[in-house]
Amino acid sequence: MQRRPERIAIAVAVAIGIVGLALVLNSGSESEPAESVVSPDRVEVEEAGPVLADVPETGPIAREPLVPERSAQAQARADPPRSPLPTALAPLRVIVRDPWEEPVRAGTVIARLSGTAQEPVGQAGITDGLAELRLPLGVAHRIEALPKTFGALELAPASLDPVFSEWGEVTLRVTATSCRIAGRVVAAESGEPLPSAHVSLQTPEFSSSIAGMLPEGKFDLHVAAGPVTLAASAAGRAPETRSFHLSPGEWIRDVEVPLALIVHVSFEGRVVSEEGIPLEGAEVALAFLGPHKLGRSTAEFVSRLGEKRTDGTGRFRFDSVPIGKSALDVRKEGFEPTGGVVFWVQGEGEEIEVRVIRAGRLRVRGLASNGAHVTIEKVVLERNGVEVLRAERNSVRRKIRRFSFQGTVTREGEWGLRPERPVVDDSGYLVIEGVPPGQYQVTASAEGREGAAEIVIVAGESVDSEIRLAESRE
Repeated sequence: MQRRPERIAIAVAVAIGIVGLALVLNSGSESEPAESVVSPDRVEVEEAGPVLADVPETGPIAREPLVPERSAQAQARADPPRSPLPTALAPLRVIVRDPWEEPVRAGTVIARLSGTAQEPVGQAGITDGLAELRLPLGVAHRIEALPKTFGALELAPASLDPVFSEWGEVTLRVTATSCRIAGRVVAAESGEPLPSAHVSLQTPEFSSSIAGMLPEGKFDLHVAAGPVTLAASAAGRAPETRSFHLSPGEWIRDVEVPLALIVHVSFEGRVVSEEGIPLEGAEVALAFLGPHKLGRSTAEFVSRLGEKRTDGTGRFRFDSVPIGKSALDVRKEGFEPTGGVVFWVQGEGEEIEVRVIRAGRLRVRGLASNGAHVTIEKVVLERNGVEVLRAERNSVRRKIRRFSFQGTVTREGEWGLRPERPVVDDSGYLVIEGVPPGQYQVTASAEGREGAAEIVIVAGESVDSEIRLAESRE
């Protein structure tokens, strides 16, 4: 009985140890755990005082080992950060097509991480519709195609997201802001292609052309969206036009433009004075402008048919004149020039009579303050405050042209067939032919100096004028 208190004390000590260990485990204490845990069976305790109740003996206690928490630095050393991209790369072929399913000739393809605007992780040039990249495996990318602009061909960028290099190949289709017209030019009578034809496209802001096309007479042109005029012509054939209104990206194909052979006829006429007297030796120039009203395109189809001089009866003749619109220019010393008179030749046997008005000649020279002669650079003739004629070194511009025109042809306006230029003679005079008779206020200028004089022009006569020049007020 004397050993009973000792056993009770030991049991109490064991129980206290178990309770303490449970509190430590449940509280998550940050204190350092003991290096070793002693079995309760080997705990030695001093004698205890009287015990009021029996404590039953217990068996071995199961416990989880205590693991200390690691610092952030230790965690980083134990688990180093992983690279955001795998190091394994795979090839990716990027095929770039235009809206018409043809390869984009040139440009750039870039790759970014999917859903981001970060710096590119890959880049390659486009050659004949193909770009090749090498990109990390298992990573989503955004692929962008940036096509290059060629002339009127304007293509917009395109993108695809997500793309994985495991796919091996992707296709991007870009959109176009420009348009396209394709077709061929053929002979109207046979339908055979005309490989030597000329084709042009015109818009309010742009024009392009092809001369000497493919063997099949084909053309394929890009042009800005909006109203477009296509004009086709070939030697010995009447030009034709087609009008379209195109939307961005639209492609009009298989346009066929037939050109008819031009019918040639002979054309005759005569030049007379205002009194009806035939004028021998008058210079007559003729040009073919085209069989249609082509507006701004008229100049593209001009064919100069040569110059003739009138005979003793004032007559002239041109052979092989195309049916259609032509321009005639008549000049004769001592008469006002007609400029380009536009009219229509409709068939064989057409005739024209041009009646020109007698005029005078003006020779003007400048005088410096020291009396030295100065060659005039510009002369302006005014009558009652209205400009009639302006002459400069390389051109003469007339505000009024006087002549009459009659015959079987139909007149239609004027066209500048031949430029008119003044002449500087050996004495330093600026010579202007064909000045209408009358009284004029003449203003002359040269080398920053200016002067004025009153002159009278008489038909059939030459007037010499020396104008004293002073420093210009401007």
